[in-house]
Amino acid sequence: LHLVQLELEQQDTELELLEGYMQIQNDGSDSILLLILSSASGAYFNNKVYGRTTDDPGLINRAMDQINEGFPNTFCSTSPPTQLIIGTWIDYLKTGSNQGSNFQLIVVTNGSITFGIALYVDVSIASAQTTGIESYINSVTTVVDYSLFPFGTTVMNAPSMMLNSNIPGTYIFSLNDIPPDTCSSVCYSCKARLFQLACEARRINGEDVPASCNN
Repeated sequence: LHLVQLELEQQDTELELLEGYMQIQNDGSDSILLLILSSASGAYFNNKVYGRTTDDPGLINRAMDQINEGFPNTFCSTSPPTQLIIGTWIDYLKTGSNQGSNFQLIVVTNGSITFGIALYVDVSIASAQTTGIESYINSVTTVVDYSLFPFGTTVMNAPSMMLNSNIPGTYIFSLNDIPPDTCSSVCYSCKARLFQLACEARRINGEDVPASCNN
């Protein structure tokens, strides 16, 4: 299987899993390509590619915990991820002496905050230029940005690398135009405002207020 197409829930977005990359395309012609371990040529007949979307609570909680570990306080319990897009490649380019590569990409989103989790289990392709991101937006194609992943020329070593996760071979990256507000920045301001409202309510009701209400 070389191509998987999925219709995302209530969105005019088409997701494609191609040869080592995930392409997300809107209802027009704009698209973003996440090159996880892509090759323009090779023996593809042994490839197994699986793609799906899910809102499974257990999987969402695991993904949220991983992202909050690498990017603290990104997702809150009040605004958790609502959907995962999962692409899995097995025996990628396996042929002859090449044992093939096994890797996975999970796109995690709640509709406003989006992150990616790349997991490399086995890598049997040497070129570092096979990982990165490119886009085709408003009829303008951007060149591949190879800096999305921190492998440099060591992509073969990705499965054993400790990056920004406690799971070897795992790299977590942001897919947001601007850094999202963290839970801590939002929750602290909400907590202060709620405390202020509580103090005002007690004063209106003629109740004693703690000294901290006067700070």
